[in-house]
Amino acid sequence: MKCYSRDYIIVPRQCPSPIPGLGTLPIHNTVVKIKTEEPSTDVHVPKLIDSIIPTAEQLSAELLDIRQEIAANLIKEQTIIQALKILNADIPEPDHASRQPSVSEAVFIEKVRLQSLQRQMESLRLKRRAVEDAIKDVARERRPPFEYPALIDAFIGISRLTTRVLANE
Repeated sequence: MKCYSRDYIIVPRQCPSPIPGLGTLPIHNTVVKIKTEEPSTDVHVPKLIDSIIPTAEQLSAELLDIRQEIAANLIKEQTIIQALKILNADIPEPDHASRQPSVSEAVFIEKVRLQSLQRQMESLRLKRRAVEDAIKDVARERRPPFEYPALIDAFIGISRLTTRVLANE
């Protein structure tokens, strides 16, 4: 959300990430009205993005924000370097050694990845079971249903409904 009015400013809010090395979690921007003659009631309270597990869109937005911050900081760095050159001051060498996560942070990150993969695997197992059950239902009929491929979907739907009804009784 961008606000171009002189009366408003955007204040981004963030909180620490539960995943080490990720820095912060995105929180929606807060729009705050700048003090004018009349009192303002136009302040939006920031709220944490709904899911604890970020979606692809949320991570993409966070990545875009980080890249924009990096670009802005690179411009700022070049400006400071130019100012130091003008002042004939020593320019410190850049520290290219990036911070490596500690062993406990790396283990935590891998555990989070493992849990995500386990959830995906369980989802695939459930889908596989549903397909296997549908095939078993077709086999129980002892008729070649593949003569009418369009009817197989209807048959599977009826089978599911019957299973639900019998499970509820």
